[in-house]
Amino acid sequence: MEAPDPIARALAQPHIVQAICSHLPKKSLGSASLVNRDFFNFATEEKWFAGSLSTLALRTQISRRQLFASKVRRLVMTPTKMVQYSKAFRRIQFSGLKYLSLVSYSGLREEDEKAAIDRELLHRYLQPQLTHLVLRKSRITDLFLHEVESTCQNLRSLRLDLLWAHYTDEALAALIAANPLLEHLRVKPRDRENSEAFAGDELHPLTDDVMDATLLQCARQRKLLSLRIGTDVILKPEPFQRICDQVPEPFPLLREFSGYVPSMAAPLLGQWCKHMHQLDMVFDDSEVPVLREISKMKNLRSMEIDLASGATICSLDMVSLQALSKLEVFSLICEDKSWPQLPLACDDFQKWMASFPNLNVFELEVNIGRHDHCTDGCLATLSRGWSRLERLTWPGIIHFGKLDLEDSTMPLFPNLEDLTVENATVSKDNQWVPKSVP
Repeated sequence: MEAPDPIARALAQPHIVQAICSHLPKKSLGSASLVNRDFFNFATEEKWFAGSLSTLALRTQISRRQLFASKVRRLVMTPTKMVQYSKAFRRIQFSGLKYLSLVSYSGLREEDEKAAIDRELLHRYLQPQLTHLVLRKSRITDLFLHEVESTCQNLRSLRLDLLWAHYTDEALAALIAANPLLEHLRVKPRDRENSEAFAGDELHPLTDDVMDATLLQCARQRKLLSLRIGTDVILKPEPFQRICDQVPEPFPLLREFSGYVPSMAAPLLGQWCKHMHQLDMVFDDSEVPVLREISKMKNLRSMEIDLASGATICSLDMVSLQALSKLEVFSLICEDKSWPQLPLACDDFQKWMASFPNLNVFELEVNIGRHDHCTDGCLATLSRGWSRLERLTWPGIIHFGKLDLEDSTMPLFPNLEDLTVENATVSKDNQWVPKSVP
């Protein structure tokens, strides 16, 4: 009797097959599954979650094709791919799909025969068990949002990066309300300059109340951890006031917020969001001293603030920020270069810097003015206290020749990857260093 092939015996052992699968790249794993049933059955979910669509399309037996599709956890689809695989996937369902990304999607425009075809294609991938939905470079409509609302009610993450807005604020708010478990929301509508990019299409322009209903609904979400709204939308005071009047405990778990907001939003977010870890805010006005309000968020790890034109900073503002001792990212800038005056003298500035021992990023764009002569000493102090610093934007002039770099036993910022300075002089002949040094 002929002895069994040792390779065949090895491939009959589940633990051996699993070990092999764990080291195969995704494409090789897909190819192997075509010739060996055990490779398919024991493929690990970590490797299989973004299975090869071309491999799936090659299978002739519907039962095997469906079994393959049920293993897929993550898909990135374009309209071209939807059409390309429409016949091969006509009778299968991605019943295990968790993450769906649609790129350049513009289906479900109107209720017509084409919309019915688009809906059939969409629902092969738009599954009730989805937890993550991403749209990039897409044009979505109220009809699309209604389809998502009626199908997906277990979303944890919703990301809408859109070139052109064809939907209403109310439709988006309804979708959010249908997903009580939503934790992460990012909405980035198209900018105003492209509002007429498709003159023949019905557009919903970015009016002043474009995010009112959405923001109000977000305040009601009990699980929401992060909210990011693109800066092409300037949020107005009215929705924040409506939240005060209508929502008893808004944003109970919110940890991350990004948006273009009125200054009155700073004290409200400080009052509502006790667990805030990350702020990225562009301010539309300077009516409220925002730095003092932000300093009340004791748990902040990251603070990126873009002040409104004409904003001022007093010494009380700067001193109040010392309460944020957990900060790892500090960025205080003014994009239009109307930089406020630094209110601290050299010694006070060095003491102030010592309040943030955990910084990895420090960006400060202010007018040094009469304190320009002390920036070298401050920089040396900063280098000793912030050895982990990876990115630095420094105001004023750096006289590298005065830092005694050649005599120093320790490198200046050993982990620094990016340095940006307003001006920098080196040596006696007053040569200039570029403003940004990679």
